Amino acid sequence: MPNSTNPADLKNKAQDLTRQGKDLASQALDHGKDLAAQALDAGRGAAHSAGQAAEQATGRVGDSVKALGQTVREHGPKEGVLGQGKEWVADALEGSGNYLSEQGLNGMADSLTQMVKNNPIPALLVGIGFGFLLARVVRS
Repeated sequence: MPNSTNPADLKNKAQDLTRQGKDLASQALDHGKDLAAQALDAGRGAAHSAGQAAEQATGRVGDSVKALGQTVREHGPKEGVLGQGKEWVADALEGSGNYLSEQGLNGMADSLTQMVKNNPIPALLVGIGFGFLLARVVRS
């Protein structure tokens, strides 16, 4: 029976175990990277689907608002101050509905971004005011 306490044999066994441990750690790391990539892909797919659903919902809301404007125009008073007010409300609803249907959420975000770029000081003041109101609501 060979002597297993030989320092050279112990050193070789330790090196083999170290190599095996490194290989196992490398495999585990690769497997973890694969799982993370799969989870990221699934998350991207879900976000894309949610974005498309939100765009479609925005289009449907726009169509509904436009239809409401047409209903107000058809069934509202025809003359006088109320008739003029009805036309203004119907025009506003139809315009808003068209904007929502045509632009969607992406168009709205682009418009908001452009408005903030063109008017940074008022946008900052509105943001501060909104933050103040939100803080008061949360505090109470």
